[in-house]
Amino acid sequence: MYFIPGAVTVSYNVHLKTFIAIHSQFPSNSIPSDKVLFRTAPSPEGPWNLATELFTGMPVGTDLNNRAGQEHLELAKNNGQTIYVSYYNPQSSLQGELRLVEVKFQ
Repeated sequence: MYFIPGAVTVSYNVHLKTFIAIHSQFPSNSIPSDKVLFRTAPSPEGPWNLATELFTGMPVGTDLNNRAGQEHLELAKNNGQTIYVSYYNPQSSLQGELRLVEVKFQ
């Protein structure tokens, strides 16, 4: 079983020739996380491999966690060699910012 906080996106990536799932990292032992992860699978139903860090987001505030990491297929380039992922970076309990990150696969 996987613990995924909030949003997750699943898509077929032509460049990687596999399905990918992108999501934020679940906090571990109440330690906040600033990481966005991805997993791959041969089909949308899985089986999914272990999560790999896609990138480290902006630092988070105390007791907060970056969340809602999601891919935006409409922005992808070169058959998915370049993708764009957004996530929410909280700065306090009532403030935060939406970030967009460009990711290039080899």
